[in-house]
Amino acid sequence: MLNIIRAIRIVIGSIIVIAMGLTILIGMASCSKENTVTPAPATQPPVMSAKKISQISYSYDGSTSENESMTYDVQDRLSTYTEDDHTSSFAYTSATKLEVTRRKKSDNSIDRIYDCTMNSQGAITEMLFKENNVINYNYQFEYNSDGYLTKIKGINPGYIYEEYFEIVDGNVASSKLYYDGVQSANRQYFHDNTKPNKTFFCTWTYWPSATLFGKPSKYHLKEFKDFNISNTLTWHSKYMIETDAQGYPVKITTDFILQGTKGITNYSFQ
Repeated sequence: MLNIIRAIRIVIGSIIVIAMGLTILIGMASCSKENTVTPAPATQPPVMSAKKISQISYSYDGSTSENESMTYDVQDRLSTYTEDDHTSSFAYTSATKLEVTRRKKSDNSIDRIYDCTMNSQGAITEMLFKENNVINYNYQFEYNSDGYLTKIKGINPGYIYEEYFEIVDGNVASSKLYYDGVQSANRQYFHDNTKPNKTFFCTWTYWPSATLFGKPSKYHLKEFKDFNISNTLTWHSKYMIETDAQGYPVKITTDFILQGTKGITNYSFQ
């Protein structure tokens, strides 16, 4: 359920991606069950808003809320990210290297390490998933000259996933999804230009960060559609964003149109 939450949080942010090849379930598309270039100073501050998200809670169709929390270092970079069953710690070892250690909350044992390479803007260009010192997944990311994510490539022992994003005026307008070089989906994204994005929501994100996966989108997402290669609508979701007086999102209601269900995401800030 927790990974479903991450999927929907990413969807709300702007775009969700099929990460590990599971069938579409909760979120705008399939997600992982979990599923260059000049160095810049390690102290380069991220492009964060004045308020930072400290907690996220999500409930799907009336279920018990699942929760996430995050802390930041003195440079406003993501420092810890806690889910219901794991805590991840972020170590920025140089201007271009990041190591994230994920531990089980049940016994504090390490069950995964993410070995990340970053570009000069602090965006991840490669992310290696390591378990027991074995790389079992590899993400590669490309960005345009404005810093927006334009391509994701996921290399898995069983398949290769690729998604290409079209960015228009600071927002993703559409994307094309491929498995092993064969196109499987066309996606459409619609944004609310009355609600500027003041958070980490960007083209795609694995952790709630305003820099690690490229420049945040200009506006909040209000609708998403996914069509298979036969142009049949396979996923349709709409998002109602409630903001505080300063324009920060405090609640997002997701309508899963084809399923007839809803998800509620609440945000707290520090």
